[in-house]
Amino acid sequence: MVNESDNVYPGGYPGPLKDVMGLWVEESDAILPNKDVKLAMTTGDELMGHLIADLIRLNGAHILAKYTSEFYAGTPAITENTYSRGKAWYVGSRLDHASLRKIIMHVVDDVHLSALVKEQTELEITKRQNSAGQDIYFVLNMGKGKQPLPVEFQKGYRDLLTGDSPETMLDSWDVEILVQE
Repeated sequence: MVNESDNVYPGGYPGPLKDVMGLWVEESDAILPNKDVKLAMTTGDELMGHLIADLIRLNGAHILAKYTSEFYAGTPAITENTYSRGKAWYVGSRLDHASLRKIIMHVVDDVHLSALVKEQTELEITKRQNSAGQDIYFVLNMGKGKQPLPVEFQKGYRDLLTGDSPETMLDSWDVEILVQE
């Protein structure tokens, strides 16, 4: 973490966010390519990290997951800290896709958000409301291949760009702007 002049903050990582995060990082261990580190959430869910493993020292944060392998087994890997009127989460390793999804869903549940779609998708989906209070969904395929439109959008919606029912498969870089009929 650096300041606006690209200078590292003195006093260690995460610099000025130590109080917000409720922790400090004693050391960051580089993990060899093609090697993973195992983590376990306090809920029992198993996670997988790679690339880096931070050795975290708590200063008020609560543990959501611990490392279960390597010399840092049993130490904090993912934390949550209440700060002022909000919360901050710290992830001490680069998680694989499935593990990151579990953490994101934990955060979504914790702050009482509801997912826009039930099924897992590679599409980017955002929701906005127009001045009349009507929900408008922006569906973008930022990936390299075709992606299916989630089932809940395949019926009862109209694409504002074409005026037609939405396509059920989106090519790379396709966009649909959907409203309920």
